[in-house]
Order: sequence, then C-alpha cells, then structure tokens
Amino acid sequence: KSTVSVPRADAEAVRQLTQRLAAMDPDDAIFQAIADRWRKLTMAEGEGERATLEARLADVRERISALEEARYLRGEFDAPEDVDRWERMLARLKEQRRVLLAARDKLGPPPAFQVGFLLDALQSREAWAALSLHEQRVLFMVAVDRVMISESKGQTVPIHERLRVVLHGDQLEGLVPTPKERRQADSSP
Repeated sequence: KSTVSVPRADAEAVRQLTQRLAAMDPDDAIFQAIADRWRKLTMAEGEGERATLEARLADVRERISALEEARYLRGEFDAPEDVDRWERMLARLKEQRRVLLAARDKLGPPPAFQVGFLLDALQSREAWAALSLHEQRVLFMVAVDRVMISESKGQTVPIHERLRVVLHGDQLEGLVPTPKERRQADSSP
C-alpha cells in the first residue's frame, strides 16, 4: 500500500496546472473550454436570462426547420387542409421567434468577457499564491476535471510521475485505464 501526502499532492497539482496553462495560447481549445466554464460561473446579472432566451430561440429555430423539412423534403402537408395547418403552425413558430428575439434585443448587447484575471491567476504561480484559498478552489474547480494519482506498487515513485492533472476539455481516452487494462497491468510483473 502506498500513500501520498496531501500537501505534496496539492503542490504538484498546482504546479502541473499552472505549467500547462502557461504554455497555452488564449485561442487554445482547452483554454477556451476553461474560459467558457469561468464565464458561466461569473455570469453577470441578466446573462442567465440571455442564456435561457438563446436556448429557447435555438429550439424554435430547430422546430421551424423541422416543419419546413417535413413539407418540402419529405412531402408531408400536401393536402389543402394540411397546408393550412402547416401555415398556422409555421406562423405560430415565427411569432414565438419574433417575441424571443425582441426579448433578447431588449437585454442589449452581452457584456464583454474579460479573461485577463483568469489568465493571470491560472498561468502564474505567484498570482496563484496571492489568491485566497476560496479563490484557488473556485479556479481549480473551473480548470480541472480530475486529478489522477497512480499506484506506486511498493516502489518509491516521485509525485510528479504519479499525479496527473486532467483539465476540462482534455482528451480522457487512454488516460484512465479500463478495468481490463487494470487487470492486465496488475498481472504483469
């Protein structure tokens, strides 16, 4: 049985997090996934309403598209009474879309999202150390999907070789062994 001291594991996780993020560009897909999580967490008042309106608007647009496909691509609604019903359904959906667009426009433009604080805090160990414990925990939660610590199998293995920080947006395939892979690793000398 092997153990890892919590302070050493914490320090290594922060080291890996800040090192990986310092090497990223703001355009990096993983950084963008983390920034999106940060934006949602720190969403300004009214932005929750905007997100709800956007989701409802996307749903109405999909329903309009499905209705048009039903008539023009699949040949449904071909009888005169069906065409009248189709036109009424389409008119209702277009009215819903108009109301949702007006409600979204009433909110005004979305506020600019600043990633400066996120960049500074996550890419610099000095900036990280200056944060309160609560701020560190929140940022860690935003950036890190999981921390994996592998077994040492009775050997002395440095913590940096045993601990792996998996960021949100990271590819997990191949990182976490399947039960079959674990059994094979356990049976090998």
